Amino acid sequence: MSSPLFVCAPVGGCAAAKQCRSAVARNARVVNPTPERSARWMPRSDFIGASPCHISAAGLRSEARGVLAGYTTMVFAAAGRSSKAEEAKNALFAAIKPSRIGREAVRSDSMRARIDAAIRAVEACNPSADPLTDPNLNARWKLIYTDSEEILGTKRPVGFRPNDEIFQTIDATNGTAKNEETVPILGALKVLNFVEAEIRPEPPRRVQVQFKRFGVGGALKITAPPSARGWLDVTYLDRDLRISRGNKNHVFVLVRVP
Repeated sequence: MSSPLFVCAPVGGCAAAKQCRSAVARNARVVNPTPERSARWMPRSDFIGASPCHISAAGLRSEARGVLAGYTTMVFAAAGRSSKAEEAKNALFAAIKPSRIGREAVRSDSMRARIDAAIRAVEACNPSADPLTDPNLNARWKLIYTDSEEILGTKRPVGFRPNDEIFQTIDATNGTAKNEETVPILGALKVLNFVEAEIRPEPPRRVQVQFKRFGVGGALKITAPPSARGWLDVTYLDRDLRISRGNKNHVFVLVRVP
C-alpha cells in the first residue's frame, strides 16, 4: 500500500529553510498549502523508468521558495494519488469514450494506438506497489475497454454478441474470479453467460488463472478443461480503476462498480 501522507506543523523563517532542506534530502515534494493543491497527493511512480509522475528538483525548488515567502504549512507527499495520475486517467477516459469499449478500436489502428498510449501514461502512475495484496483488488469491476476480439465477441454471429455489460468479480482472499456478459437475443431476450475461475497470485502483480466452469443462460453449465488457463498482470490499481494485461497480449481497462 502507499506510504502515508506527511503533514508538517506550521513553519516560518529559518525553521522553514531547515524543513525544506530536509524535504530535498528525502526527495519529497513541497506543495503550496492552498485548499485546491493541499488536497492533492503527489506520488512517485512505482514503475522503473521515465514517468510523468516523477518529482522534479526544479519543481521542488519553486514550491520551496513559496513556502519561505510566508506560507505556514508544508505538505510532503511521499506517495498517494497524484494530480498527474488524475489527468492521465481523464485523458484515458476521453480516448476510450468513442471506442464502444473497444469495438471501434479493433477496426482502427490509429484509435487503438491513441488509447494504448493513454493506457501506458496511466500505468506509469500506478500508486499500488503490490496490487495483489491491495484491498482495492477485491471488487466487482466493469469492463470499459479491451482490444480482445474474443471478449468483445466481434467474430460471433450477429445476435450472439455481448452488449456493453461485461463484468469481472475478483475475490483474491478466497482465490476466485467470475466473468459475466449479457447477450441480447433477438433484441429483447437477455441471456447471462459467465465463466468461473480459480486464481493464484504470483507477486508483485501476476495472477495465474485456471478456468473451472462455463455457464450459458444460467441453465447450461460446462466444466472447463485443464487447458483452459492463462494469466493476467495487474499494471494499474487504485480504488476506482484497474488495468490488466493478459497472456494473449491484450489489455483490459475496468472501473469499480457498487
